[in-house]
Amino acid sequence: AGIYGILAAGAIFLEPFLKIAAHYLSLKITGSLCAVLSDGELGKLVDTFSGAMGLMLAMTGAACLLLFVSTVCFLKGVG
Repeated sequence: AGIYGILAAGAIFLEPFLKIAAHYLSLKITGSLCAVLSDGELGKLVDTFSGAMGLMLAMTGAACLLLFVSTVCFLKGVG
């Protein structure tokens, strides 16, 4: 497997993390724009959604890290 296998596994685990991070950033930007341009309730709602997306991003990052470590250990044990 070697270093290329580890890089391929890292790329596979990085894709969902980057997708959720893009959604999180877009919600944060939308929340800040809503807070400036509209009433306070809509800004608070979008900010709450972005907080939930941040928690989902943290859970996805932790799961990806655990799967990456277990994959690397498996590749080291087999190879």
